[in-house]
Amino acid sequence: MKDFELLKQIQVIQLEHSEKGYRKIWREIKRQGEEATEKQLRRVMKRFGVMAVFPGKNLSKSCKRHKKYPYLLKTS
Repeated sequence: MKDFELLKQIQVIQLEHSEKGYRKIWREIKRQGEEATEKQLRRVMKRFGVMAVFPGKNLSKSCKRHKKYPYLLKTS
């Protein structure tokens, strides 16, 4: 399979499921009956800058400027 054909398939899958990484995309392509290896897929995704969408670091840290309220339902 040529790189551009593989890239087209990757882009179609990623439009539907942007959170999928190379492993899940590879399984989807394999399920469709196409011949591609994981290594090929990873190389094409890296070359063309295709990445899965995932949350960034430290999303659950609180903001320093916000007021901290006490937890009033303690059992003691």
